[in-house]
Amino acid sequence: MIKKQKWMSYFFTQKSISKKERKKLMDHMTFDEFKEVLAEDLKESLYTRGYEDVEIGFNHTNKANVEYEAMTIKPADGQIGINFNIEGFYQEYEKGVDYSELRHAIADLAAKSLDNAPEVNTNVLTDYEQMKDKLSLEVISKKGNEAFLENIPHKDLEDMAVYYRFVLDVHTNGEMQSITVTNNMLENYGITADKLHEDAIANAPNYRPAVIKTMTDTLREMMGVDMFDMFAEGLKRDGKDVIFVASTEDKVNGAGILAYPEFLKDASERLEGDFFVLPSSRHEVILIADDGMADYRNLQDMVEQVNASEVRPEDKLTDNVYHYDSKDNVFELASHYEERLEAKEAAEKAGEDIGDKPSILKDLEDKVKNASIINEKGEKLKDPKAKSKGGEAL
Repeated sequence: MIKKQKWMSYFFTQKSISKKERKKLMDHMTFDEFKEVLAEDLKESLYTRGYEDVEIGFNHTNKANVEYEAMTIKPADGQIGINFNIEGFYQEYEKGVDYSELRHAIADLAAKSLDNAPEVNTNVLTDYEQMKDKLSLEVISKKGNEAFLENIPHKDLEDMAVYYRFVLDVHTNGEMQSITVTNNMLENYGITADKLHEDAIANAPNYRPAVIKTMTDTLREMMGVDMFDMFAEGLKRDGKDVIFVASTEDKVNGAGILAYPEFLKDASERLEGDFFVLPSSRHEVILIADDGMADYRNLQDMVEQVNASEVRPEDKLTDNVYHYDSKDNVFELASHYEERLEAKEAAEKAGEDIGDKPSILKDLEDKVKNASIINEKGEKLKDPKAKSKGGEAL
């Protein structure tokens, strides 16, 4: 590898180098050379856009579903920086995208992101009592995210993991400004993982409420009335909607609503009983009434096909289908539901009692009931729904 000083000196100061030779050098940079040259160029480009002093560094980033080399750009006098997947940009470069064109596009993106970055006071970031009103819940697959989950507090939800974010802002274009809660942060805050979970399930449903819409309404909004009429067949049975879409209001990482204490019960009222849950993505889930017309194996085949062809790897949740038993208040893998139902029927025929399956939902509800929530008048409330929506974006 050409050392940074030698590379920069050779590339930018040699008067004898021709435009053709210069382009040739730009077209054959290694990944390390690409990073170094881009960092210097971005400082210059951002300077012309009003950011006179920025710090640019690189670090290995392990996020939900993805690991990559990240470029971090932070104003020298700022507290919050922005991260870019530098590996993704280098892949574009290797595909033949002109470096100069790529450099200017990245500079524009960086400047826009810095302009939109929320202003956060360090004193607020380090004060859990102020930050807890921004707590949100998210879910990811445990499989493939083992390294990520090692460093963050989380709870199991079947083959998924529930984890926590401080959501600072969500822009209209779907970009979220947030901070994943880590084990180190818990230690600095001086709180336990159970305390974090208790606060999150009390706050998230109010801060980022769940929204359940019929698939009919969802597609009509997306496609327009005329186009929708061509595809409407099959969304209803006997005149009733049987397919719904659920997410948060902002539709960003909205599958976390599965961990909201009252969500599944509320959904069962909309669907009038049991239902299947299809993990459309980390952003939303699809609910299908279990009216005896759907087989979870066929649904799972559909989920696997859509994930393989339509869903970006970073947005994928899981390939599995889940089921909510409204009578027993149990959320589980659909395959487990079938096994439990068969075992229950066999036990009833034999006159045995196999008992209830332990449910994370019951645990969530108990924690909410035991949580003391303070309203604006300083009164303690037991009903989490009585708490006003908290945590405006900074």
